[in-house]
Amino acid sequence: SVLNRFGSQRAIPLSHDCLTLLQLAQDIHTWTDGAFDITAGSLSEVWGFSRRQGVMPSAEQISDALQRVGSPFLELDVATRQGRLLRTGVQTNPGGIGKGYALDRAAQRLDDAGIADFMIHGGLSSVVARGQRQHPQTGGGWLVSLRHPWRLQQVLGTIRLRDQALGTSGSGKQFFHFRGQRYSHIIDPRSGWPAQGILSATVICRSGAVADALATALFVMGLEHARTFCESHPQVGAILVVASERETQPQIELFNVASDQWTELPRGPAGGECTR
Repeated sequence: SVLNRFGSQRAIPLSHDCLTLLQLAQDIHTWTDGAFDITAGSLSEVWGFSRRQGVMPSAEQISDALQRVGSPFLELDVATRQGRLLRTGVQTNPGGIGKGYALDRAAQRLDDAGIADFMIHGGLSSVVARGQRQHPQTGGGWLVSLRHPWRLQQVLGTIRLRDQALGTSGSGKQFFHFRGQRYSHIIDPRSGWPAQGILSATVICRSGAVADALATALFVMGLEHARTFCESHPQVGAILVVASERETQPQIELFNVASDQWTELPRGPAGGECTR
């Protein structure tokens, strides 16, 4: 982007959407104590995930990349609608929030057109639903299937969305193995290392952008810190899939999810409109 290429040299004019997205990303960085950081692009580079070819970097490379990570290095001027990077080499990466933001904008267009019942999705990780979708077979709401993060033919359960958005972060597609250890593309921007412990994190809330970013943040936090976060943010629902001794039946942890919103399935084919 122009901001990444020239933002450390001069202030860069930003579109309304770009400025809004970056502001939201900075807010979520604060809410999550840095577990989500839109400036972590250099870490994806050094681990090879920006090229979809994971590699094991040296400790020196990780340390160097961390010097170029930090939302305080991104300065936004709302009055002039400009942004700049306060350190050379800082790389913004909207991958953890951009898809959800685009769905929010599309949903707003549909709302403005008077369309009350719809579900839109951006591939396998982001969904925005509006309305109740009254249907005798579903009991109302839009059904979305949640699949095992590694065994994509296995369905863990279905989620019912009513005027809500959903975002999922998982380690099932982008990862590599090194000396018997599995490293995913979701990197803790505070340590510089791929997050461990969570297989997938799904967040349910009103905004697609917030759901996407918080799914990444909860994945990075790990189970106990994610639990604490959800306890202090009751408006955020979360479904965390955690590794267990039985790989085909991982542990599932629910936070702030209504009893009629989640149906767990032992295994088998999925129902619902969107395959996850």
